[in-house]
Amino acid sequence: MKRVFSIFFFLGLMLSLNAQNVQLHYDFVRANQVKGTYFTSTVEYLGLDDHGSTFFFIDMDYSSDFKGVKLTYWEISRDQNLWKLPFQLHLEYTAGNLFIDTTQSLPIPRSYIFGVNFPFSIGKMHFGGAFLLRKFANTNRINYQFTGIWSGNFFNDKVTINGFIDIWTEESLSGNGLMLKVLTEPQFWYNINKTFSIGGEVEINRNFITFDNKFYVLPTLAVKWNLK
Repeated sequence: MKRVFSIFFFLGLMLSLNAQNVQLHYDFVRANQVKGTYFTSTVEYLGLDDHGSTFFFIDMDYSSDFKGVKLTYWEISRDQNLWKLPFQLHLEYTAGNLFIDTTQSLPIPRSYIFGVNFPFSIGKMHFGGAFLLRKFANTNRINYQFTGIWSGNFFNDKVTINGFIDIWTEESLSGNGLMLKVLTEPQFWYNINKTFSIGGEVEINRNFITFDNKFYVLPTLAVKWNLK
């Protein structure tokens, strides 16, 4: 009960910050791995202006076999219009922590990302494709990344489909060359009204948490509070 109270206290705090939406996901596969409940809360914000857009999200993982937050991760990015050119300047920063226990944690290496983004639309779907350079704080090597995003509303805005895919290189743990990493999270939502949605996502990753060159599929069931 204390853990459930902590989760909803955190969500209430985020609501007060006027984030665009707050999500609470139940992770089926991770729950089986830890032999108990496993939740992830996500706070997302997207701000549009005359010069481009600003986006950030914060993820926090909670598991019933761990006292406190098990993992935190956040990204913030800016897509800046460049006069009337068909692409945008993309700037991004990422960071996080993986907690071993309540007193120890391992930092997720900070990264600095720079490149260009090409936004476009097909019918009701909106897309972006970004070609990027990525620099991790713990290495001098420059990595390469492609990011694709998509979003669309259907059936009188009752159904929302969105998500992203990141494909990037990162120095292997042995230090001998680069490892290819993949992370994609397509989301599907049924919008009960303008405020509340139910749905979930399917996280598909390769070499994101484990480094065995295998793909993992992690489905979730989620609720979302839409604040705008």
